[in-house]
Amino acid sequence: DEIIYKYKLRACYNIGRIQFKYRIFIPIIINNQTVCYTARDVTNSREPRYLNCPNQNAITPIKNCLYNIDTVADKMIIVEGPFDVLRIGDGCVATFGTEFTEKQIKTIAELKLKKITIIFDIDAQKQAVNLRKYLYSFCNDVEIFKINVKDPAELNINSVGEIRKRFLRTNVTK
Repeated sequence: DEIIYKYKLRACYNIGRIQFKYRIFIPIIINNQTVCYTARDVTNSREPRYLNCPNQNAITPIKNCLYNIDTVADKMIIVEGPFDVLRIGDGCVATFGTEFTEKQIKTIAELKLKKITIIFDIDAQKQAVNLRKYLYSFCNDVEIFKINVKDPAELNINSVGEIRKRFLRTNVTK
């Protein structure tokens, strides 16, 4: 209930356009304005897994957005998808896949962050290294963190707590 409320998620059961049936509707909110959306299949049996708002219908095209950007302070964790963000929480953003755009990089650069951590799926480490190369040009503390599960959305609560403590907290007491 807390995640549904916080991220303004909606369920599409068996109503509406056929392609949205059995998906979770995920609004992309920037500066308190919904600028785009994506919808994820919950059956894990339909392709594409994510259905994005067509660019011509979006205020901001999805690949120009960083999901959950409004929760970032001076440190950021970058993941691939919204479900990864839902698992990790505030301070974590998604690029909507392993490919990133100049606009996404520019948005990150403008934040003047102290630390950036990239946590991509286990099979996307090459793309994580590529992203790190771009981020080094404006942040000298960029780290790739490899997880012991396939996808960050699968992390257990203790692992999430340790990641948040290690990469997002500014004053960690021992």
